Amino acid sequence: MKVGPPRGVPKMTPKEVPPTPAPAPHLPTPPSPKKALSAPLQPGKQLQSHVGGSSNPHVRAGIDGAANSDAFAEKQELNNNADKPDLELLRKVEEIKQLQCAISMNANLALKLSMEVMGVVVKNSKG
Repeated sequence: MKVGPPRGVPKMTPKEVPPTPAPAPHLPTPPSPKKALSAPLQPGKQLQSHVGGSSNPHVRAGIDGAANSDAFAEKQELNNNADKPDLELLRKVEEIKQLQCAISMNANLALKLSMEVMGVVVKNSKG
C-alpha cells in the first residue's frame, strides 16, 4: 500500500514546502501541555487559560503568564514569611503548656485528697 498524499493532491518538493513562521521575539511562548498538566491546582482556583476562552496561542500565553506570576508571588510571600514565627501559634502552644501543668497539679491534689479521705497519712510535700 502506498503512503502519500491522496489522489489529486500534488506532491510537494522540498523547495515548495513553506517555512514555518518563527514566533515573534516580543511575544511569550505558550507553555507546553505537559507543564500545564503537571502543575497542581489549588482548591478553589481555576486554570486562567480556560476562563479567557481565546483560541489565539499568544493571548492564551499571556493569560497563563498572568496566572503563573500570581502563583509565583504567592510562593514568594510564603517563602518570605517562613522565617517569621507565627505569634498566634506560639501563644497557643504556651497556653497548652500552662493547661497541662494545671491539670497535673490538680491530679496530684486530687490524689492527695482521696488518700486523706481513705485514711492514708500524706506527708507535707511541695506541690
